[in-house]
Parts: sequence; C-alpha cells; structure tokens
Amino acid sequence: MKILLIAGGGIGDLLMTTPMFSAIKKAIPKSHLSVLILQSINASLLADNPYVDKVIHWKSYDGKRLSLVLAIKGERFDYAVHNHSCSMWRFYILPFLARIPNRIGFDRRSTSKGWKTHVQRLFLTAQIPYRTKLDLRTRMNLDLLGLLGVKGTNLSYEKVDGRVGIHPGSDGNGAIKRWPASSFMELARRLVKDQGKEVVFFIGPGEKELKDIIKPELGIRVLQPDSIASLYK
Repeated sequence: MKILLIAGGGIGDLLMTTPMFSAIKKAIPKSHLSVLILQSINASLLADNPYVDKVIHWKSYDGKRLSLVLAIKGERFDYAVHNHSCSMWRFYILPFLARIPNRIGFDRRSTSKGWKTHVQRLFLTAQIPYRTKLDLRTRMNLDLLGLLGVKGTNLSYEKVDGRVGIHPGSDGNGAIKRWPASSFMELARRLVKDQGKEVVFFIGPGEKELKDIIKPELGIRVLQPDSIASLYK
C-alpha cells in the first residue's frame, strides 16, 4: 500500500503529524509512506525519520504545478491523507488531479469557514468531523487514520528517549496567543532539574525574537533550521 500524507503548515503542524507516521508503519509494516511538505524547514525535521520512506517538497515544484501533479500521479498512491485543517484549495485539488483513488481528510464545516468547506469536502472520498476546540489536534490526526483501518493511540513523537522537544513559536498572526517565552524557559529548567530531561527548543526562521530569551543552558539546547537535522544523527 502506498500512502501520501499531506503535511501542510509549519513546525507545529508537522510535530502534531509525527505520531501518524509510526502508527501507520506499525499497523501496516509493508506500506510505503511519502510525506508532502510545504515549508523547507520541515525537511530537516523529517531527516532520518525511520517511519518515512520519502519526502516530497512542494516548493521544489514552484511555478510547475502540472509537474507536481504528474509526479504525484506517477507514484501511483493508493491513499492520500490530508490531515491539515487549513482551507487552501491546493491541498484538496492536488490528490484529486493526481487520481489518487482514496482521499481522506476532515469535514471542516464545523470551523465556520463558509461555503468553501462544503465544496472542499467533495474532493474527499472519506472524512471525519473536525472537532473545533474540542480535542487535541494530534489525537484528531490519529483518529483520521481510522479510515485506513489504523488505530493509533500513542501521542508521543518516539524520536529520542529522555528528551523533551518544545516549539515555543507561532506565526505572525498567532503571536498574540503565544505563551511568554520566559515561561517556556522556566518550564524547561524545571524539566531538567526535577525530571532529569534534556530539553530541545525548535526555533523557526520567523521567530528570531525568541532567541533573546530562549538560550542554551545546561540540559537545554536551541536548534534552528540549519541544525535541526543534527538532533537525529
């Protein structure tokens, strides 16, 4: 079985997607899992991930959308899993144009995004309701795999034992709801002191202002795009 998982969004969205990879591979060991990413930084986060067979970078096809469609079509995927809740049309249209027979995702009508949520769901062959503000995104992502016959319950990232990863940032529109950076640092210090954990902060390219407060200390690492891959070596 060949599966394409469409992971739109940034670092946080990809981290909430990560448990899906292991759930798929453990339930369907002989499956081939490709992940389609939108942002370059996510390629580093997926470096050496043991559950991902191939990473497809959307931006490498910038201006050549027909080439991307043909490339995806040529892979002959059995399933496309659209786990992202955003309203971008391309995430819905691409698997349809690439003639992937089974296209699963969220019914987003509960998000109050208007008429387009009614149309976009027509590009899916199976769906589950998006539970707005009622559940963890990570858990909803795993529930989506039920349409593949996969039951996933492990919410952890399963990457490195003894480490806690924190992505404290947000995009420009979400900064207003972000927890203060100083609070993240206090949490990290407590995890190091009280639980003996190593804490790794992930700082994206648009979050440079956080570096003034979130800094490396004993037991605390700060990784940026050019160094994230080193975590998994």
